[in-house]
Parts: sequence; structure tokens; C-alpha cells
Amino acid sequence: MNIKTIIKQFLGLACMGFLLLLANCQPQDEIITHSPEKSLRFSEDTILFDTVFTQMRTATRRMKVYNPNKNAVVISSVQIAEGNASPYSITVNGQKGGKVVNDIEIKGGDSILVLVEANVSATAENSPFIIENTLQFVLENQTQEVKLLAWGQNATYYRYTQNDNGFLYYEIADGTHLTATKPTVLYNHLYVPKGCTLTVDAGAIVHCFKSVNIFVEGTILLLGTANQPVTFTGTRLEVAYKNQPDQWGAIVLLENALGVIDHAILHNGLHGVQVNLPTDSLRATLQISNTEIRNMSGSGVWSFGGAVFAWNNEITDCAQYLFAGLMGGHYELYHNTLGFSNNISFQRKTPAVGFNDFYKDEASGVLYTQTNYPTVKLFNNIISGNQAEELIFGSYQSNILPNSNVHTEHNVIRSKRNNQTQTFDTNGNFLIEKSYSFRNAKKYNFGIDSLETIVGKPRLAYQGGEQLNQIPVLDVNLRTLLQTDKAGNARPLDHPDIGAYQYKD
Repeated sequence: MNIKTIIKQFLGLACMGFLLLLANCQPQDEIITHSPEKSLRFSEDTILFDTVFTQMRTATRRMKVYNPNKNAVVISSVQIAEGNASPYSITVNGQKGGKVVNDIEIKGGDSILVLVEANVSATAENSPFIIENTLQFVLENQTQEVKLLAWGQNATYYRYTQNDNGFLYYEIADGTHLTATKPTVLYNHLYVPKGCTLTVDAGAIVHCFKSVNIFVEGTILLLGTANQPVTFTGTRLEVAYKNQPDQWGAIVLLENALGVIDHAILHNGLHGVQVNLPTDSLRATLQISNTEIRNMSGSGVWSFGGAVFAWNNEITDCAQYLFAGLMGGHYELYHNTLGFSNNISFQRKTPAVGFNDFYKDEASGVLYTQTNYPTVKLFNNIISGNQAEELIFGSYQSNILPNSNVHTEHNVIRSKRNNQTQTFDTNGNFLIEKSYSFRNAKKYNFGIDSLETIVGKPRLAYQGGEQLNQIPVLDVNLRTLLQTDKAGNARPLDHPDIGAYQYKD
């Protein structure tokens, strides 16, 4: 045998040995195990969705699937047991499969990500109903399962019927009622034209999509009760969004509009109620009572020259004003609680409450002015916050408002001194130099704290003949309106406690 033949045979054997060595050096976590004892671990044993509106795709739920074995495993299929009848759909490691994804390999000690969505079809039920399915992971010798659970909720949906150069809105017919039978969902703006009335019945819940407003040129009535308030909020029902502002727009009263709101909950929007636009010349009117406005990225009540009559309201946690009467107007506030829980972090540049005869649009720089000063009545309100001055009166004409236009009595006001722009430390007003200590503001309990020394001190004895004659819908003796507090407790009008709530042990 010559030397060339020997070398060729040697090299051939060496290559074979090298290839065998490579085969034997495959990482253990890539070697597929066929052991009957192999199993998977899951980050969740149940994938739970909050209440899901029918006809609306849900937010995605995530789940990690772990392979705790040293070797790789192959999942024959990840599938929804109910198949095409299921409202759920899945995506596995980026692979969209709808109801099933096949042949998924997980290396030893590694994991994959499973995404689950739900899209529930409408049913005839008005109450929430359970949708329970099963997500199966089929291995070589066993099948493991994870529960899928959601509460379905049918709703009445309003989508646009009008398109005004891209401005999409639904125009309400006169006499329309939003009822408590099932929730209402507004996809687009709602418009109440002149001469028409929209009534929102007691117990009704209205969910609005992002930036959706209710524009009113006619009349809107929110007629809740103490046990069945009317609710306006966003469409995100997950716990993480419970106190998230800016999820919808506002109720906007345009020129000559009338809004009557009683026993309502307005949460998590831009503004609770906006009264007029800065460019309006005719006054809109708002009557609001026994209502809770909270977590607005703008203001609770934001008025531009409107007429607002407010009593027994709790307005809290707004990033701008809690109550603003700008560009003139007429305002009467009796027994309202206006303050902050400090659960939401934002930097306010405005006082809690303000009244003036102008408005400057910060975005455009345009200054809107009104020659008529606002007229203001404040009786037995709590106005609190973390700024040194939480009640400001101003005027572009004369810096201060005429004293004849401002009547304040027996309010608790966060203020260090006279306001410099207005005097309000007389007439029984009580100035405090720190935030008012509510009973438990952190948990949104804005009742009077027993530790406060001012309980029962700032009081106003109402005169029996005083009327709220300027309210076009309600012409009732003031005593009748205020004889109970926001919680329904009796209020002794010869010595009432400040704010929306009577003190309770």
C-alpha cells in the first residue's frame, strides 16, 4: 500500500470520527426527550379576563409556558378545546394560529409566550354571563390544560351615523333614553341637537371610547338616584385602568343647552362637564347635584361664561381645575367638597377653584375676554389642595372682581392670607394653611374627619325664602334642596356641617 492510499484512509477515518464527535456533542437542551414523565409548567393556571363587551376584541392576556426538563420537548399542538365555537384565539411565540398551533419545540429549561384574545358574540342576555373554555397543550404522552375564563356583557352600541368632513358622530333623536337594562358603549361622539332631549335613566352605565364627547345643543338629563347613580366612564374595564384619567372626553353643553345632572358618577375623562366653548355668545346652563367627578386630566367642571348651580357634589383629583368659571358667567355653589386624594401624580398649574372674565388658550396663545364679570356665590364648601392658594378670583380688566359680584360665606378654603385679588376672609369663611384632613382621602372617603377642629364651626343658617330662581328646570326652596347631604343623611339647616357630607361618628 503506497503512502497516498494510507493518507486518504487516515483522513477519511478522521472525518468520520469528527462527524461522530459532533453528533455526540449536541447540546442536551436540544435533544428531544420522549420520557412519559415529561411535563410543562405554566405561569397561570387560569387566564382570566375582566368583563368583556360583546362585539369588541379584548386586550391581550399573556402566559409563559416553561419546560423544566433538561431536554427539549415537542408540543404536538396548542389548541382551544372548543375549536371554532370558542370566542378565544391564540398566538404562540409570534405564530398566529387562531384556535390551534402545531409542532412547538421548547428547549430544555426554556419557555415560550402564549397570547390569548377574546371576541365574544352578542347574546340575548342582559346580565353578565360566563365564558369558560380550555386551552390544551398536547404532548406525546399527555395533555395539560389551562382554563380560559371571561365574563361577557352585552351592550347597546352607538356608532357614527354622520360624517362631517371626518368628524364622526351619532345624532340622537328627541326622547331617546339610555337605560340601565344593559351598558351603553359610545364608539364615536354623541350629539343632542337643538329641540331634542336625551335622558340617561337611573342606574345606566355609559362607556365612552378615547376622546369621545357628548355634545349637547338641546337638553341632557342624567337622572340617577342615591342607590342607582348614572355612570360615565371609559371602556377599559381592567383593574389597572380603574383610576386612569383621559379615557374619554366630556359632556359638553353648547350655546343655549341645558344640562341637569343628579346622582351621577363621572370618572376618568378629560373634563367632567364643559359648559360652553370660549367662542360661544349664548349661555348654557348646568344644574349639577349629588354627583361625584374624579380623575380628570383636565377639569371637573369647566365653564366659559355659563350658568352653573351646584350642590352636594364631590369633585376630586383633576389635573387642572376642580371647578372653573372663566369668561364671566353665573355660579352658585352650596355644600360641595372639592379636594385631592393624592393618589394620582400630576403637576397642577392652576388653583383648585377659579373665577375670572378671561381665558387664554395655552396652545394657540389666543386670549378670550368677556366684558361682564362673573357673579359668584359660595356657601359652605370645602376647597382644599396642596397649593398655597386654592381659590383665585381674577380679571383682565381690573385685576380683581367687584365685591358686589362675589358672595362667599362659611367656606373652608386652603389659603395663607387674603387672596390679594379678592377678600374672602370675612363672612365666616375659615382659612387653612394646609390641605384639609378628610376622613380617608387615600381611599376616596372625603367625609369630615373627627380629628378636625373645624367640624360644625363654619355654618350657614339658610333663610327659608331664598330661591334658586335662575335654574330653569328646578324652582325649589333652597332648604328643600339641601335638607339631605350627598350620602342621603339628614342635614340640620340651622347648623349644617361644611361640604357635601354631614359629620358621622
